[in-house]
Formats: sequence, C-alpha cells, structure tokens
Amino acid sequence: MPTEIILLVTFGGVAALLVSKINEYVLKRFFTDEVTLEDRIDALTKELRHSSQLISDIEVEVSQRKKVVEELKESAEQYKHLASLDIKQVQAVSQALEKSTTKGNKKAAWLNFIQSTFFFILGIVATHVMQNGI
Repeated sequence: MPTEIILLVTFGGVAALLVSKINEYVLKRFFTDEVTLEDRIDALTKELRHSSQLISDIEVEVSQRKKVVEELKESAEQYKHLASLDIKQVQAVSQALEKSTTKGNKKAAWLNFIQSTFFFILGIVATHVMQNGI
C-alpha cells in the first residue's frame, strides 16, 4: 500500500501543479493589461498620424500669419513713406487729390442734373398720358 499512497500523492501533486499553471495562464491572459508589441506599434502609429495632422495644421496657421505679417510690413512701409514726405510734397499730393475729386464732383453733378431732368420730363409725359389717355 505504500506504493499506492506514493502514486496518489504524486498524481495529486501533478494535478495541483497543472491546476496552478492553468490558473496562472487564465489570470495572466484575462486579468492583466499586458500590452503586446503589436498593440504598442498600433498605438504609436495612431499617435504619429495625430502628430502629423497637428503639424500640418500648425504649418497652415503659420503660413497664414506670415501673409498677415507681410501685409502689415507693406502697410508700415507705405505709412513710413507718407510720414517722410516734406511739406511741399504733402501740398502737391493734396492738390492732386483735390483736383481729381473736384473734377469727379463736377462730372457727377452734370450727370445728376441730366438724369434728374430726364426723369422730370418723363414724369410730365406720364402724367399727361394718364390724365388724357394718349
């Protein structure tokens, strides 16, 4: 009988070892957050795509701001040039602007007079036609 007890204890030990290994595998597989190399590569790929998109957005915004800065520089140069004009140049520019606006105003006044006269005569004719019936 001692052989039977030895066999029974041996098989019991093997069964206990087998159950503990199965338990360890199940715990490791389903209850731990072990990240595989493939999972890490996928996460890294997603992050790189996101970073690439952010860099692209930043480049667009920087180019837009660069355009605004260039426009502001041009405006500043124009204002700087205007500020550096001496009194004679300012008077010459002022007279040229005044002459062109006066000329434009005279032309606009004559066109306005002709247009008003036309509609006045058209109104008289329309009133006569409405009252007398052609």
